[in-house]
Amino acid sequence: MQQMYKVFINNCPLFLAGIDASVNEIPGTLLLRDDSGKTLDDILQLAHEGGSFFSQIYLLSEHPKKLFELLQSKCKLIDAAGGLVKNSRGELLMIFRNGKWDLPKGKLEKGETPEVAGVREVEEECGIGELTITKTLAPTFHTYILKERIVLKKTFWFEMFCADKRELIPQTEEGITEVKWMTQKDVDRAMNNTFLSIKDVVRG
Repeated sequence: MQQMYKVFINNCPLFLAGIDASVNEIPGTLLLRDDSGKTLDDILQLAHEGGSFFSQIYLLSEHPKKLFELLQSKCKLIDAAGGLVKNSRGELLMIFRNGKWDLPKGKLEKGETPEVAGVREVEEECGIGELTITKTLAPTFHTYILKERIVLKKTFWFEMFCADKRELIPQTEEGITEVKWMTQKDVDRAMNNTFLSIKDVVRG
């Protein structure tokens, strides 16, 4: 079975999948067939201009991997890493940045591995330490516009355990105004004001 690629284009899930893929046609699904890749430009432009009213887009092809490689060629590629961090009470660590709840994450520095970058970003953004990676999670992909260029960011995710009981300190210079250990009830509320890619990570 061919691999399916999921990329969030301006918070709209784009699935690049084989023609025999199982499609979850929820209301607002746009289903397209394209083996040439010409449709990608239209999707990127429509979504980033804010004109997309679709809940999700499926682009079916005989060669979804080639479509994904074509998408990469149209973008500036950036690698990032972050953590799905829990404490001894099973609470989840979340940050509030730019009006939305998010998970701590950031770009890889030169020479860093995703694991090192993920731990460093959590430490810096939340003011904590004593972090242990317990599991490697699936990466996410999303695009955004930076200086009139489309950026495709791949974020490596790691499940982490935090033994640090110090008070959380938000990294305000990164636009973070709150850092919080959340109960499941808190998380459920936060999911109403977050990005779809973050929902994927939190809900597994």
